[in-house]
Amino acid sequence: MKGRDLMMFGMRKTVVGLFVVGMLSLTAISADNSKMLLTEGRAAFEDQLYVVAQQRFEVYLQNAGNMPDTEKTIVIELLARAMCQQGKFSDVIELFKSKKKWQGKLFNSPMFRFWRALAYYEMGSFPQSLDELGKYGRNMKGSDYEGRAIRLFAWCLMKQGEIDDGLAAFAAFDAEHRDSLEGPANSLEWAQALVDAGQTKKAVEVFGRLTSLSTNIVAVQEGQYCFGQTLVSLKKLQKAEELFVAVAENKKANDDLRGLAWYSLAEVHADRTNMVVALQALSNGIERVTSPVLKMKGRLNQGRLLLKVGKVKEGIALLKVFIAKNPRDPLADDAQIKLAETLLDEGEFEEAADEFLHYLETFTNSIGRASACRGRGWGLLESGCYAEAATVFMKACDLFADAAEKEQCLFKAADASFANGQYRLARGRYQRLLDEYPDSALKPNVLLQLGESHARMDDYDASEKIFQQLMSLYPDNPMGEDAFLRIAAGKIQLAENAEKKGEWSRSSELFETAVEIFGTVIKTYTNGMFRADAMHGRGQVYYQMFEIKRALSDFDFIINNFPDSKILEHTHYMRGMCFYRMFREKEAMDIWKNFTARFPNSEWAPKVMFEVGKYEYNNNNYAKAEKLFLAFADKYKNDPLTYDALLWAGISAAKRKEYRHAVELFVGMIQKCPHGARILPRARFEQAGALSSLGKYSAAIVIFDEIINKYPASDMVLRSWLRKGDCQFMLGGVDKRRYEEAIKSFRVVVNNSDAGFENVLEAEYKIGKCKEML
Repeated sequence: MKGRDLMMFGMRKTVVGLFVVGMLSLTAISADNSKMLLTEGRAAFEDQLYVVAQQRFEVYLQNAGNMPDTEKTIVIELLARAMCQQGKFSDVIELFKSKKKWQGKLFNSPMFRFWRALAYYEMGSFPQSLDELGKYGRNMKGSDYEGRAIRLFAWCLMKQGEIDDGLAAFAAFDAEHRDSLEGPANSLEWAQALVDAGQTKKAVEVFGRLTSLSTNIVAVQEGQYCFGQTLVSLKKLQKAEELFVAVAENKKANDDLRGLAWYSLAEVHADRTNMVVALQALSNGIERVTSPVLKMKGRLNQGRLLLKVGKVKEGIALLKVFIAKNPRDPLADDAQIKLAETLLDEGEFEEAADEFLHYLETFTNSIGRASACRGRGWGLLESGCYAEAATVFMKACDLFADAAEKEQCLFKAADASFANGQYRLARGRYQRLLDEYPDSALKPNVLLQLGESHARMDDYDASEKIFQQLMSLYPDNPMGEDAFLRIAAGKIQLAENAEKKGEWSRSSELFETAVEIFGTVIKTYTNGMFRADAMHGRGQVYYQMFEIKRALSDFDFIINNFPDSKILEHTHYMRGMCFYRMFREKEAMDIWKNFTARFPNSEWAPKVMFEVGKYEYNNNNYAKAEKLFLAFADKYKNDPLTYDALLWAGISAAKRKEYRHAVELFVGMIQKCPHGARILPRARFEQAGALSSLGKYSAAIVIFDEIINKYPASDMVLRSWLRKGDCQFMLGGVDKRRYEEAIKSFRVVVNNSDAGFENVLEAEYKIGKCKEML
């Protein structure tokens, strides 16, 4: 129970804390050195230096000589208490077993029996503890230990699972000794035992009677705090708040207890979503507590609360401090998980994955490690580290005991493998999930992904069977509807494959089948999630089949009826393509210009902007075209069409006879373009053409030679031979040998089997002109 754990203010959470009360008076010791040992031992005990206290008491007893047994007994009890505070319970047992030193009546005295019983209790030997105490602590009857013995007797029964008898022992003590000095302490323990036993109604009654006593009594102060915790669990926050305030403001109460009351007040306010007041209460508690452990735990709670109010950086910083300073604290385990999960929720996937890894390298809690593996898997998955994510998800699957958690992790491992393109591995994991968890709630998702895995492996027959199974099992599930679309997508892929092989009849048949499937979805799922997708898919198939009007009809329907669809942008783009293919370029341009303004950040916007630039170029609007191409290159620096845009900007400038400017554009584009890019030969050709237009024939020839020698497979080579011959011809007016060089260049074209008829005629004509000049 939380209240019981916090009741000890960070001290040992054992019954030792309940029974170690008050220092006993010491009788005078005759020897000066003995007096010094006792004085030092007592001072060390009061300062909680239990190791030093034990050493002093042991030396004293070794030299006690013929001291009276009563005085020895006092020191022995102090020694036992020092050992208990260090957790040396077996040493306490050994101390009291030494019959040579402690004979007969002394060995079985109430004091000896009580401390032996307490040591056995702390060691988990409850029957032996009960044996020492006797029935209801009767072995302590009439002694100073009687009250404590009855309470210890009750706790032994509780620990053994004899709940009713344990509670009866507390009740018996209350009936006989309610007004004794230990009455409040018994009431406190009894109430807590009742809470632990689930007898909350009776606990409230006992707490109520206890908290009506003087608040100067420590047990009453603790009772107020624990009663408040119980009321919080019962959602009686107003009364709980009153009790916490009473403790927090009680100047006679222990500072640590007052601080804990502030912490609990913070929880009450947080539960009411009054976060500002909750944070202030936490600050008050942190300032009040003196225990370093409690102060640090207060900062931990402060960090958690800051995360809740959105102050992520500040909250994470506090959690990290707590974890670094208290790596062995059980709360550090939970704090590290919370820290990593917060980073995951904030989208800091790589950092979250690192923090989950830190947990795995630091903590050993099996449940926590399973959660950390799963969390790290999510972080890696979202970071694109798919192979590693799959491995970690599989590890989480092995660590989790809960079937639902295992299913989820296995599913995400398969998803990660799928995302990594490892479709065979993904298929195996999806199939394993179906085999091991046939009734899994994830089954529709798994079947969909399994079918898609087969499709990605080009096994469309297998994928279609799985999609059909999905539709049969879950006809009303949106994934069943989606399965229809996946079957259609498979048909389209097969049709495109047939096209590449020249199997036109087969291709047409498959496209028609895809159209029929899309039509079935549209008619069957009139209010389905994927109706717009089905119409969009059918429109694209119509477009591929050159049934442009039908495609346009589907695209128009989507735009008019599904304004919020995720495919709206592409639909607008395809609508423009339809008009473009119907040679209604003006209408296509109007659609695309509107598209650019409406969807400036669309993935299709670059393609649209490029097409508009081409339109302006084809209509001889070279200034507009150049401006559009340069704007494209500036806006979409990483787009695959960027270098094409720069090339066409240069060509547009050359068309305006701005040759110097054109050369500058070509040079800039060539410097930026990656080595070996497909577009380089064309760029160099256009650059050489601009130079020749400026009369720089020799410089142009150098570039034409570079194209001929460096890009022998380019379709620019024959054109370069022709243009090189032109440049040599122009230089022939100064040096007639250039005509001979030009004839050789033109003959390369004439003798090339790949040269077109027009190229050959052009070259033959120009050879004739060279001979005429000679």
